[in-house]
Amino acid sequence: MCLACHWSALLQGTTAVSQAAAIHSNASRVLLPRRRLHQAGALMAAAAVTPPLLKAAPANPDPSPAAAAAEGPADWLFLGGGVYTMNPAQPWAQAVAVRGRQIVHVGDAAGAGRWRGPLTRVVDLEGRMLLPGFVDAHDYFATLGASKLGVNVRGLKGKEAILAKVKEWVSQQPPGAVLRGHGWSLDALDGVSPRREWLDAVSGDRPMYRLSFDMHDLWFNTAAMQLAGVSAKSPDLSKTQ
Repeated sequence: MCLACHWSALLQGTTAVSQAAAIHSNASRVLLPRRRLHQAGALMAAAAVTPPLLKAAPANPDPSPAAAAAEGPADWLFLGGGVYTMNPAQPWAQAVAVRGRQIVHVGDAAGAGRWRGPLTRVVDLEGRMLLPGFVDAHDYFATLGASKLGVNVRGLKGKEAILAKVKEWVSQQPPGAVLRGHGWSLDALDGVSPRREWLDAVSGDRPMYRLSFDMHDLWFNTAAMQLAGVSAKSPDLSKTQ
């Protein structure tokens, strides 16, 4: 399963708090060594997170200044924020040092300072959180974000139940709002492909699209197809290379 599909299944229909708990619960199954985290290099992504939620881990044993100097200074230092390590033995740290394509320090700020040299570039996180690189061979991060927008029908079974949920949600949207949703599946529709006319009945002449639960298929109403220029005269893409 691709990363986005897994996260979509994991996070669907949960609150922000329970989402975070679910992520942390699954992340705790991944054990990463402290200093040599897969030679992840500088693939660390800084994300803005509310500073009060960040708690640095206590200082951990680190090479002596002499040992750090012997190995050479770091190219990058990341300081001033919370570092979420995904290592259950040390979930939070204060700083990260990177030399070449290798992380040489994940720990307290004092220990990271030992890796600082005259050419070391220092990044002040300014209270933000630093995360390990999201590295995956098959991901849909943009689509994953889109799957959290609109009306969620994941878990509902049957055409009537799904359309009733969509109709209720549409009735609550202000004029001009984008109508979208996600979570439907062929299994939930008893193997029958959804029809544009079904959405027409609950969305009217306002364009609407809906992503499937695995984010591989889109379900449009007639207004959305007209807006996209799709008609009976459009070429059948299934017959093209």
